Amino acid sequence: MGADAAGLRMTAAGGGCSLLCAGAIFIAVSTGDLQAACLAITLGIMLAISAPVAWLNLVGVSARRQLPDEIFAARTAVGQLVLSNQGPVRSVAVFVEDAFGATAVLDGLPRDAEIGAPTRWRFAHRGRMQLGSIRFKSQFPFGLFESWRTVQRPCEVVVFPTPLPAPAVRSDAARQVGGELVGLREYAPGDPLRWVHWPTSARVGQPMVALREEPIDPQIVVTVAEAVGVEWERSLSEASGQIDAWSRRGAAVGMRMGDRAWPPRASARWRRMLLEQLALAEARP
Repeated sequence: MGADAAGLRMTAAGGGCSLLCAGAIFIAVSTGDLQAACLAITLGIMLAISAPVAWLNLVGVSARRQLPDEIFAARTAVGQLVLSNQGPVRSVAVFVEDAFGATAVLDGLPRDAEIGAPTRWRFAHRGRMQLGSIRFKSQFPFGLFESWRTVQRPCEVVVFPTPLPAPAVRSDAARQVGGELVGLREYAPGDPLRWVHWPTSARVGQPMVALREEPIDPQIVVTVAEAVGVEWERSLSEASGQIDAWSRRGAAVGMRMGDRAWPPRASARWRRMLLEQLALAEARP
């Protein structure tokens, strides 16, 4: 594990300002031009002030992550970076960088204050992901110097497979009279009369049977299809989508993957455990 670090470097604008200041000094000394002397003094003061102010701006700045409880691959994970300032001055115009595309900008961070900055992470793949240091940058006050600071905040997150949409489960024979109406079909010999949707039948002039959504099976077992390579990853994503969808509908969900099986249960903790098993499943090239 690395240690926290900080530094200061001159920007391109600072380099240009230094050259201009040197040129103004040369002209003022060689010709006695008062305007050149004033310009040299002004630029010199700006350069002299910028370095220590830029350094002090990030002294004592730190951060911690607040990540969502569930993170899915290829989906934006919305959380925040909680920034704090234990330094001697108010920090101004701070740009924050974290791993996996997470950034935040803070206009001002008072002394002894803590502010949450909305942040978005995006993980391309499933599995265990390591987050390391958080980096701060600022070019306050004049953009002539850039101060930077890194703080070590190592943590590990488990990224679940991208959930592919689970197909809607519907009745093809309208056996559930009390379910939600999802469609109609023509009456077939053997269909009970209680399946007939009489208002529609009267309107079209022939018997029509109502198709209704099936009730939730209290015991759902999701099977991960055997595959390799890209198809294996797709199987994991399809299982992720089914577990997510059925759990949100209140069903008890279990899973079969290879020679392992997990019995159906209904709880948020059990759902996350199943998704974690998918996230950590061994890759199959």
